[in-house]
This record gives sequence, C-alpha cells and structure tokens, in this order.
Amino acid sequence: MSGYDPNFTGVEIPLPTFSDNLDAQILKKPSFEKECWTKYIHFSLATNKSVRSPACVALNINQKLLKPGQERDISWKECENVGEEYQLNNDYYYKNDWDKGHMARFATSAWGETEEEAGKAGDGTMFYSNACLQHKNLNRDEWLGVEDWVKSLADDDNDRISTFSGPIYGHLKSFITPSGRLGAEIPRAFFKVVAFVKGGALTSRAFIFMQDNATMKGLGGRSLKIQTSYQVTTTEIEFHTGLVFPEILRTSNPLGLDFPPEPIACEDHIVNESTKSPTKDYSQVFIAAALINPKGKDKLSEWVCIANYSEEKLNLEGWKLSDGTGKPYDLDGELEPGETLRVNPRKRGRDGGSIMLNNSNGRIELKDPSGTNVDLVNWEGCKEGVPTVFDPC
Repeated sequence: MSGYDPNFTGVEIPLPTFSDNLDAQILKKPSFEKECWTKYIHFSLATNKSVRSPACVALNINQKLLKPGQERDISWKECENVGEEYQLNNDYYYKNDWDKGHMARFATSAWGETEEEAGKAGDGTMFYSNACLQHKNLNRDEWLGVEDWVKSLADDDNDRISTFSGPIYGHLKSFITPSGRLGAEIPRAFFKVVAFVKGGALTSRAFIFMQDNATMKGLGGRSLKIQTSYQVTTTEIEFHTGLVFPEILRTSNPLGLDFPPEPIACEDHIVNESTKSPTKDYSQVFIAAALINPKGKDKLSEWVCIANYSEEKLNLEGWKLSDGTGKPYDLDGELEPGETLRVNPRKRGRDGGSIMLNNSNGRIELKDPSGTNVDLVNWEGCKEGVPTVFDPC
C-alpha cells in the first residue's frame, strides 16, 4: 500500500502528530508508518483505540485520474492490520440512523492510471477502520456537501489535493450499544482540512461540522455556503482533537491565527473560540450551571457553577469568568476531581472585576491562566428563580 504522500501537492505537508493525551490513545504497531499510521491506497490512517475509530485520515486526491462510476465489490470489511477489536463493525450501523461515514471518501480515492487501479483504490476505502458513526442527515447533507466541494475544486494549480479528516468528541458522551456488544461513543462533530497549491503557493481550508440536534433533525445544510458557514482556523481543530498539524497548514489557512471564526455552538455550549493553543487539556472543565434570574435582588443571589470532571486537582489561580464586556471576575482556590464551585460573579473579585448575568440574553466565558477560552455558554431568556443548566458537549 502506498499510503499518504506528504509531497503529493508539490509542497511538503507532513502527517500530523499528536498531543500527549491523544498520543496515549493512538494504536501503535511496529508495522505502521511511524508506528501510528496504517497505509491504504492513496491514504494513511491513525486509529484511536479508545473509541475504535480513526483519529485522522490523510488522503491524496488526483483529480485528473479520478475514475467515476466504479462498479466493484464494495462490501464493508474489517481491516486485519488494525484488528477487529479497534474498529466498529456492522452491528453498530444495523437498522438505525447511523451511517458508516467514510473519512477517506470512495469517490475521491478512486483514481489511478487505469480503471482497475482506480477501482482497487476505491475498494480500499471500504474498511470499518475508515468509518465513523455519522448520522445519516449529516453524512448525506453537510458532509456530502464538503466532499463534493473537494472533488470538484477548481482553484488548485495542478489538480492535486491533500485532505485530513476525522471525528471530534466532546465533554458529554453519548453512546450506541448494540445487543451483546460494548457501547461505542458517538462523535460530537467532524473536521476536514483541505490543502492545495494555488498561484504557486500552498493554501488550505479547515472545516468543522457539528453533529448536534439541529444538524440531525433534517436535511438543508448543503444550502449553506460551505466556506462561509463551516470554515474555522486550523488551530481550532487542533484544540478540539489533540492533533498537531504541521505549521504550513496553520499559516496557509486564510483565516490565519489572528482572525478566529464565529464560535462553534454545541447544544448550549460554544467550544473554544480562541485561536490560542491551550497550555493543558482542560476539556473536562466547564461551566455547569448558572442562576441568571434569581428571585429578589440579582446582585445578591446570582451565581455561576464551575465543574471539574477531570482526574486531576485544578488550581484556579489566574482563571477568570468574563461576560465579554467589563473587567473579568477572578477565580481562586482549588477544585478536586469531580467537585464543583459556585461563585457570585457580581461580587467584586480580588482585582475588582465582576460580571453581570443578563436575564434576557447573555454569555459567560471561562478562561484559563493563558487567556484561552476553556468554555463559553450563552442563553436567551430564563425562568425566574430556576437555575439554567448548560449541557456539556
């Protein structure tokens, strides 16, 4: 198997590496490239053994050699190199709303000098190791939209494209559990990074597609313009996944590092709108609830609850709550694993900061000592005297 070629576009794009937390979950074998990457025809795949799904799939696409309409044996099968214990078989997709979401697409992998070569390459995508639990209304709508955009891309100089695709998992874990099988975690979102040469220089685009209630309700996402509705910074994908992309994929993204996109909504939460890389994985520290409209005087009774669902004690020195307007409220103290902290942000913090919880609509940001947004929640209206619980994703 040839696998992913880092020089395929004419500009070197190395495979991503992994943060410490993600690296511990990556399936490693001496036979894999760099011990992490399984080679297929035209693509390479790193497996997250803890969720039994790909962490990232790196694919080369030669538009000139695409051979559409291949009719071959396209039945799904287990990849022996990965091992059956690290991939989700058909039991997880049988008679439900979950599609086998290709990370390396059949239609864009099916290329070669001959019909036979292209057919074998397309068949090479039909492994469970290359699939994720993708809701049918995402797989056949927004995700298909970006896949079609890549396939018909006309901006590249040489008809050569490299893509990186994979799932994103969140705070709140959802599972599907077929009869007699272990439960499998369902991704909260999917990412894709697309790289090509334009005007003699590498350019790239990065996208995130949420797998949330709004997306799964029906079709219609393809009516939105892909590049304006779903485009994000490469750094944002790194934050959500633990992948570390080569610098050239960050600097070649026109969004760059200084102009973050709109925040990503995930149920009630908006996950990390900052383009700074976090100094540590705080994915299990979040704003759990708030009493926004208490009975009586708001200033005396408003509160915000911070939760630490990680396995480590959290020192809150330097952490801040912000409403995006005035001076942030400073947190302090420590949070043991599994503990929560309730604070009244209207009372002045040590540095004089305070925030207001607007009854009609508003937002709260939780920032770590580096200034990176760890969590952000928003709301529109709330009942008097009833705490608002924010569903972590």
